[in-house]
Amino acid sequence: VWHSFGASQVSAIEERLAGDGVQHICATGSAFAFLKLDGSVMTTWECVTESQLEQLKGGVKKIYANLDAFVALKTDGSVVAW
Repeated sequence: VWHSFGASQVSAIEERLAGDGVQHICATGSAFAFLKLDGSVMTTWECVTESQLEQLKGGVKKIYANLDAFVALKTDGSVVAW
């Protein structure tokens, strides 16, 4: 799946994830989302809003994906879709 990303993009992702303890990875047809051990999410998806990014900074229990979108289930039962 990494082949669809350029080498510089892969290096940037690896740098941002280094030492962060990723517990789960999801993918759409064109992006990745990484659930970290601290309950935050990092994504390569460029269509995420500032509000969504703020909600993904912590308290995420699980992430899901289909071909076109991601959803995060938070520990309080709320969901964030992007």
